[in-house]
Amino acid sequence: MNIKLGTISKSELNEMIRTQLESVTGDISKNISDELRKVFDKPIGNKLSGGWPGDDDNKPKQKMHNYDNYELRDTAGFDSFSDYLKAVKENNYSALDKCRVQTKDVLSNQAPGGFLIPTKYQAQILQGMSDKEIIRPLCQSFVLPRGAGDTLTIPVIKSEDFSAGKTANVEITNVAEAGTYGEDTPTVGQISLKLYKIGRTVDFSEEVIFGSPIDMGDFISGIFADAAAFKINNLLLKGTGAGECLGIQNSGDLLSIIAEVGQTTDSLVAENIFSMAKKLIPGAWDTSTFLCSIQNIGELLKFHVKLGTAAAKIDVFSETNGKFTILGRPCLLSQHMGSLGEAHSIMLCNFKKVAVLTRDGMMIRNDQGLTNFNKDLVRFKFTMYLDSQPMFSNYVTLADGNTAANFVTVPAI
Repeated sequence: MNIKLGTISKSELNEMIRTQLESVTGDISKNISDELRKVFDKPIGNKLSGGWPGDDDNKPKQKMHNYDNYELRDTAGFDSFSDYLKAVKENNYSALDKCRVQTKDVLSNQAPGGFLIPTKYQAQILQGMSDKEIIRPLCQSFVLPRGAGDTLTIPVIKSEDFSAGKTANVEITNVAEAGTYGEDTPTVGQISLKLYKIGRTVDFSEEVIFGSPIDMGDFISGIFADAAAFKINNLLLKGTGAGECLGIQNSGDLLSIIAEVGQTTDSLVAENIFSMAKKLIPGAWDTSTFLCSIQNIGELLKFHVKLGTAAAKIDVFSETNGKFTILGRPCLLSQHMGSLGEAHSIMLCNFKKVAVLTRDGMMIRNDQGLTNFNKDLVRFKFTMYLDSQPMFSNYVTLADGNTAANFVTVPAI
């Protein structure tokens, strides 16, 4: 503001300054009011109305594993997993409005019903599962979004016979200048994965859910996580393929070694490991893992190779910082393997050649009947979807005529 003092009186100058100050403070006051109005007009999350704040909408999604797609901030308005379970138990449809299972959320032969677990609490269960699952994180995993059906077809290159000098029936040859190229048709196959339902009903006392002085969400989600991880580990190994996953122990891409001459009953020796390594598909060593029964630990500790007539030896089995290895490859102990002396007590596995399909949604349904009314028990039904199978349907014949596979096991010894 430019003022010529010689042309105005003192009172006029004061009036001009007062007017200018009122104008400035008025603008500031209006801006503050507008901002406050935005704050107060902003919707507040309310479990009873089924809504939740949108102030995190611009935050990036977080993922926990290569096999999930869970948005960790989505609680559907619930303060904890326990609060969610209470709403399910009470059939509080207004609070669970965003969690209702629709037709797109279930398999083609199922009717909708129940409630989806908010993704933050699904991730909570998955995190508990990841601590127990030892196989699925090593596999090729695929996730079907809700509404995308229940099957997935995956193309695979069928390189099962190298004895004729070809890879997937394709032979690269020398071509003379201006010469004619040979022609081949590659052998390409496909595997089809179809989701199967796994789940269980679980009864909790009302005291567990409502009477505990601490939040029981971690306790309850831990039960679901442990049980689901146990089942999935078992299915990926032993599934029959009939109405469930096809496990590696029942697949065509599996070879068994034979016992060493003179090997005693109920034993393992280092030479068994060498025989297994010779049967693994070339190129798979860097992604291979030994899977072993915990009952074999005594035998594993004896694995070594003597050097000549000297007392020096090379350890075949070793431990570093609590992690076991055999010939430098990870060795994981599992209760789902055969005991010492039984078939499949130890396996050498290239899990990269196993495809696993899941649905990106877990569901919980409450028993709406009166089955447990006189016992003060609350029954929840937990459901998730899964399928898996090895990508190769047969073992491989190598260029030298020997056979190899992605999965090698021991027989009963």
